[in-house]
Amino acid sequence: MLIGPDGTAWFAGSHGIAHYRDGKFDPVVIPDEAMPLGTGNQVFAVDSHGVVYALLFKGGIVRVDSSHPAATRILGEAEGIKEIAVGIVCGPDDAIWFTYGSHLGHLPAGTNKIEVDPGIKVPKERVVALLFDGLASAPASFRFRVLPNFWQTRWARASGMILALVCLWGFVSLRTRALNRRRLELELAVAQRSAELLQKNKELEEISLTDPLTTTRNRRYFYETISTDIAQALRSHLKSVDPRATPGPRQELIFVLVDIDRFKRVNDELGHAAGDRLLQEVAKRITSVMRRSDDLVRWGGEEFLLACRTTDRENASMLCNRVLEAIRDLPFDVGNGVQVHKTCSIGWAPFPWMQDDVGLLSIDNVIELADRALYLAKREGRNRSFGMLPAPDIEKSEKTVSMENLRDCPPDLVQIV
Repeated sequence: MLIGPDGTAWFAGSHGIAHYRDGKFDPVVIPDEAMPLGTGNQVFAVDSHGVVYALLFKGGIVRVDSSHPAATRILGEAEGIKEIAVGIVCGPDDAIWFTYGSHLGHLPAGTNKIEVDPGIKVPKERVVALLFDGLASAPASFRFRVLPNFWQTRWARASGMILALVCLWGFVSLRTRALNRRRLELELAVAQRSAELLQKNKELEEISLTDPLTTTRNRRYFYETISTDIAQALRSHLKSVDPRATPGPRQELIFVLVDIDRFKRVNDELGHAAGDRLLQEVAKRITSVMRRSDDLVRWGGEEFLLACRTTDRENASMLCNRVLEAIRDLPFDVGNGVQVHKTCSIGWAPFPWMQDDVGLLSIDNVIELADRALYLAKREGRNRSFGMLPAPDIEKSEKTVSMENLRDCPPDLVQIV
């Protein structure tokens, strides 16, 4: 800091020189070509007119008159001053003295001509004392506040913190949205994949329960589902414990075995492809005359099992006649322009076989009786149906009702219809 002749304060900083007066700082404009300023004990001086003389880092001095900017001059180049000056003062007569290297420079008041050592009239010892000890002046006191840079202010720090929090919140929000969106995409993908797997499992299960050639049901389907029908039929035959209760209708299951007559001849004479085509067409015709509640099962080879849920033993023969007519009346197209006429033989039996003793025969026993009736239809000339029912006076028979005795179809135990 430098106290000028008028008692005001002058300051040198990293960006130039400032004049403090009337409670404010006025910057002194230093030409760009003069920057940077020099360094030393005293880098600038001010005369009584407020003209600033500052040392230059590259050598020489710059004179700046704020009231007359056009009068700004860089001095010392003409004199060849290249060395860095280390100190500068203004004498009482506004003459400027400065040192550079081991030399002493003098700028008389009101001139632009620097005098170097040979022209100096004042003893060097006095000038050195002026440079290093400074000019005596009365103590001065100033009160001013140094303003911080804008990034150092409280509001700037608060704003920066708020901005940082907003940025953090924005980042977290965007990241959360991205994660949620990704989570939803994954959940949707998993749900779709699960639905696809469930559908595939259903398709595989359906395939495992379906005959691949005729698309009818297979034995596995029959044995996996028939237990429910058996239980329902058995419950309908149970006697109520309340004698006043009105008995409900008794439900029966009719099992019909259908076998294509002389099927082997088709395979032998026309080939297995024709035989497969015949099986497919036979399955379609049986399906066309059965009820929707019934199941058609390919039982094996050219044999089909028709499980009827809503037909009783009194109407079973009518159903069998419809099947016989459907197979017999129209020829079958077995491919390659070949048509064949075919018939079938049918055997059937009801479950429960005995209505008063529903647990006497199992489902497999009843199907065996239907197969026995099918054998009788084949033996009697084919293209017909037979059913096996309990004889009307079966309770009076001396024979035990068992599968061993029923296989021989004794008339006192079995009625062929």
